[in-house]
Amino acid sequence: FPSSDCQSAVADIVFAIDSSSSISYTDFSKQMLFIKNLVRQYNVGSNETQFSVVSFDSRVHPEFSLNKYPSKTQVLGALSSIQHHLGSTHTEDALNYIANNSFTAANGGRSGVDKWVIVLTDGQSTDPTATVAAADRLHKMGIEVISIGIGSSADQAELEAIATDPQHVYRVDDYDALHSLMMNIESTTCGYNGNVELIYSGPSIESCKMHQVLKILGERYMHCFLTQVTY
Repeated sequence: FPSSDCQSAVADIVFAIDSSSSISYTDFSKQMLFIKNLVRQYNVGSNETQFSVVSFDSRVHPEFSLNKYPSKTQVLGALSSIQHHLGSTHTEDALNYIANNSFTAANGGRSGVDKWVIVLTDGQSTDPTATVAAADRLHKMGIEVISIGIGSSADQAELEAIATDPQHVYRVDDYDALHSLMMNIESTTCGYNGNVELIYSGPSIESCKMHQVLKILGERYMHCFLTQVTY
């Protein structure tokens, strides 16, 4: 559906981005461009969508918290300043950091809004067992997790373990192809907190929350026409 629908979204979204040595400087820049283009689709603010970034390599780098930058311009500026740190792929440490810190009230986490973690990685984590356990912590906290694997070295089983469910797993061949996921990620994360009426070329669904509809429809969301309804 149109990107304008994301402007009505109210969510807390944390990006966990791979900053390891396997990623070239050019590809890291493409990864950051993808994130910036995604952020541009939302209205940013304490009563709208908030963004945070945690990068990881051999260490965890909390780049900024949900409540650090209250405007889209500030978030985009902060994204442009993130450095490629280099090191190994300690995905498990990043997910544990997010579970422990990112959604706390002190860091801007809000109750009653959709919470998302979007993980981007080009390889398998250093400790796959710990990564699965850390992801499970997020799932049990009610946080929706999207995993994006870039390139042939990303491990499919691990991507599936990180994500909330198989519909939240995405693969692309390289960093140039990240842009092809824009509509998928927008559609998945732009959930309404209220009820919506859905008209589309398929079985009738009278009303439900947007994120529930999208899980049912899968790829068919591209054929939907969505109208928000007040009850």
